[in-house]
Amino acid sequence: MRYSSPPSLRKAIGRGTLGALLITGCSLTGSGPPRASAAGSAAGAAAADGVVTITLHGSYATADSTAGLSLDGSTVTIDDAGTYRFSGKLDDGGIVVDSPKKHVDLVLAGAGVSSSSGPALRVRAASSVTLTLDAGTANSLSESSEPEPPEPTPSLTPTVTPTPTLTPTRTPTAVPTRTPPPTPTPTAIPEPSGTSTGTVTPEPTTTLTLTGGRRWAVPDRARQVTLGEGTPTAVPPTSTQPEPEKGESAVHSKADLTIGGTGSLTVKSLHHDGIVSKRALRVESGEISVDAGDDALRGKRSLVVSGGTLTAVARDGSGLKATDENDPTSGKLAVSGGTLSVTATKNCLSAVTDIAVTGGTQTLDCGKKGIDAGAGLTVSDGRIDVVRSGEGLEGTVVTVSGGRTTVNCTGDAVNASDGVTDSDVYAPGVLLTVSGGTIVLTTDSDGLDSNGSLRVTGGTVVVNGPVEGDDGPLDSNGTIAISGGTLLGVAPRLLGQTPTSSLSQGFVFSRLRRQEAAGTILHVADAKGTVLASFRSSRPFQSMIYSSGKIVPKQAYRLFVGGHRLRSRPRRPVRVR
Repeated sequence: MRYSSPPSLRKAIGRGTLGALLITGCSLTGSGPPRASAAGSAAGAAAADGVVTITLHGSYATADSTAGLSLDGSTVTIDDAGTYRFSGKLDDGGIVVDSPKKHVDLVLAGAGVSSSSGPALRVRAASSVTLTLDAGTANSLSESSEPEPPEPTPSLTPTVTPTPTLTPTRTPTAVPTRTPPPTPTPTAIPEPSGTSTGTVTPEPTTTLTLTGGRRWAVPDRARQVTLGEGTPTAVPPTSTQPEPEKGESAVHSKADLTIGGTGSLTVKSLHHDGIVSKRALRVESGEISVDAGDDALRGKRSLVVSGGTLTAVARDGSGLKATDENDPTSGKLAVSGGTLSVTATKNCLSAVTDIAVTGGTQTLDCGKKGIDAGAGLTVSDGRIDVVRSGEGLEGTVVTVSGGRTTVNCTGDAVNASDGVTDSDVYAPGVLLTVSGGTIVLTTDSDGLDSNGSLRVTGGTVVVNGPVEGDDGPLDSNGTIAISGGTLLGVAPRLLGQTPTSSLSQGFVFSRLRRQEAAGTILHVADAKGTVLASFRSSRPFQSMIYSSGKIVPKQAYRLFVGGHRLRSRPRRPVRVR
């Protein structure tokens, strides 16, 4: 049966007066992301408040405007400056910023992005990017790609397996005859494709010389060569293809990246780094948790934490790290505020150049070093608590002028070293200075240790020495000068070194008749019995040293240890003017 439209309808269509077609009594359903119409795109070209809202729907995303972005399945690409607000979840996708020389604001408002093939957030190009955590929202960025296998080392020398013997053989017949030796031929050189006629363009070749002077021209593209019955050997080709894009972290940025806001962010990477910026990385606020298979946070040029609450776990790397080795003005790390809790199998805080701590609270649990600066380490304020580490604080020039620092470690607690000079040799330019603050050290090695010179001009230093061995509260390959502040330390047997500079203030040191148990209280008093200092050691001790401005030369002092009174005279080098 043939259907024909009514004449009135045909006339209306012909005159162009039919403006709409209304369909009722049915429904249209489908799956997948909705397609924006031209009218809808025009209407949503710009959001009323200047913020583009992007909603994530598991396997795809939608936006209230197409200006400045593109949507391709589970990938959202930002290609223009602006503010973009994300909510919802992507099960296996990513957010990409590709906006050269422009600033981009990303707002996470209850957004979760997971990726199995690279960063959940990748910044390919931008002048800078700000990542804001919207108030009252919980957000997550995670990647679970497998670690890349180590690249095999190619062999440029083909391995040749001995071919069948070429020694002539004799056939026992009535007339002796000689059988010529077979000529070895290559068997794995690919033949040109196509027919046997026509012109074949020769490929670039590599000449291999075999035993006996025979040469074979082998196409570079062949990738392997079989000589006689030999084993195929890899020959690396010369490639002009660009290297594949790398970014082994949950968040990877090639631009300056700043994280702020008052919401929360959880970052996870099973095998790789957590948050990486190839330029500067800043954490200003928010509640941020990073669990990484390698380094937790890494900024190449610099890494700055000025606020917020940051929990970082580096399962096979360092906690916070600045890595630029090519520029002496880069590779810096700074903590000026916030609350940090860092657990790392390597260093908790690490920088190739300088580290500055001017505020904040840090709890560090490390397999190697608590804080490791390649150049200068300065601590002027804040609280540092190294609960476990190999060595505590280390740098070439270490200066502590304020704050409160506690260290519990197996190596040197505070160490000045250039990392090059032998630890038993004086290193020029290496200096450890304490001019303020409070430092409490519990160590299996030395307390304050410098491969250069050591100076104490202020502050309070308490050293619980090792359980055994000859290490002590002070150790230096140069001079030891205590011209201010207060020092009280104990050692298990011998005290080790004492101040050597003529500029040092008075100090008292003594070796007891027997080793006292951990927890024993030690009192230092003057001749009248006035207590100048009290100290409860967390380690067994037999030797002690006490230095402060209260010690007067040629006066008698009393030590009270476990209820027993000992007597000692102060010892002070003659001041040279």
